[in-house]
Amino acid sequence: MDAMYKSSTFSIIAPVILQGVPDIEHIRQVIKVKLLEKIDPKTGKWFYPELLQNISYWWGYAFWTKLDKITPTRFIQECVHFYKNDDKMQCDFQQLEDITRELCFKPYSKDKPLVEFILIPKFIPDLEKQWSQDSTDDKKYFVLILRIHHSVADGYAILRLFENLSISSSSDAFDYLKPHDYTQQRNANSLSFTIKIAKYIALGFKMIYQVSEYMCKSMLYCSEGSLWDWPAKRPTSPKLWNAVPVAELPMKRYQNYKTSWGRLFYLSEINDIKKIHGVSGTAVMYAAILGSIRQNMFAGSKTIPPYMSFASSALMTMFVPLGESDPIKRLHKMQQHLDIMKRSTLPVAATLLTNGVMGLVPRAFASLVDETAKLTESAILSNMAGPKKFYDLAGYPVRDTFWATGQIIDRNCVFMNIFSGGGKARLAVMGHAGLIESDQKAQNFIDSFFQELEIMKTSQQS
Repeated sequence: MDAMYKSSTFSIIAPVILQGVPDIEHIRQVIKVKLLEKIDPKTGKWFYPELLQNISYWWGYAFWTKLDKITPTRFIQECVHFYKNDDKMQCDFQQLEDITRELCFKPYSKDKPLVEFILIPKFIPDLEKQWSQDSTDDKKYFVLILRIHHSVADGYAILRLFENLSISSSSDAFDYLKPHDYTQQRNANSLSFTIKIAKYIALGFKMIYQVSEYMCKSMLYCSEGSLWDWPAKRPTSPKLWNAVPVAELPMKRYQNYKTSWGRLFYLSEINDIKKIHGVSGTAVMYAAILGSIRQNMFAGSKTIPPYMSFASSALMTMFVPLGESDPIKRLHKMQQHLDIMKRSTLPVAATLLTNGVMGLVPRAFASLVDETAKLTESAILSNMAGPKKFYDLAGYPVRDTFWATGQIIDRNCVFMNIFSGGGKARLAVMGHAGLIESDQKAQNFIDSFFQELEIMKTSQQS
């Protein structure tokens, strides 16, 4: 059970660059009032009780356990702090990347909360590389890093947490897309009871069929193992990672974790392209990412597989047209695949499996399923659609944000993350050194992504 405290799978790091000079006592009080002591008026219970809890096990199953010694007052003193207790520290973007990587592999403690807020009092932006749209920016900035265990929150829950920390943002600033928006049917209440039952029965059979179809395609496309061979050897299982001495484990993983957090770009660029070609913004970004993977993973290759598995946090896994060499044709094929996936029951089935069934089956079986899934993954994409408008945290305007996870270090795939908010977005690339041998190689993925966008932008609708 100690694995959950030291495994790379369980940590999410979300650095937020804020405008202003940090007042740590003010930030502590905002966190205390708006998170730790916030009461749900409907139930009379705390909104975030898990922030003051840890996890205990019974027969291999996890349960929340209250930490009696951790009060809201003690939490803000111990879990809201300056990085390495240095209230004079300053960093640039490269140093922030290094700190983020380090925190991805920092073990958790059994007797402390599974979340902390870390401050870096001064941030020096690289205007040309990171904020190229604002080359004359002379404001003061600092960094607030949220480090949180994956059992406490996923990406969407982190957005909700940020929403609760906002003070001055308007109520519609956090009007972002939610899974509920895709599944709620406006006319559902007008259906008769018999029709509703029939629809649920049909849904069950459709799920069985489509999951079976997906598994057959997985075996067909991935029958020879991974899509690409690793140029370097590495432990392929968390069990092998755990054989490394605990004291060396974070550094071993840190050294093999290659990343690039790219640069900000305006979502208006995506909107312009989707209007030119009559496709969705999601298709534009996914097709550009696929083109980037094609350029960087198959440069000089004589044989490129026709399809590859593309795991999306919102749409489960789909097989996308890697073999299509023409960027515009690839864009339209990507739109076709997205249209098919929107009508599919696979996302619903995946949610039921991960949030329901997998929590009830024996741990050994769940681990087997997870290990099998890792062998079939080629690329993972997390597309976090954040607030549409300007927002703040604890009253400080948000200038930039991204997030990272160390779990990719245990997977044989490329991890690409898009985080958008306030009309801007950032693409990040992460992977093991066996697949992405350097940070520069990760940056090449970013450069290729923008090259693909430029091709789409300058090409007329076919």
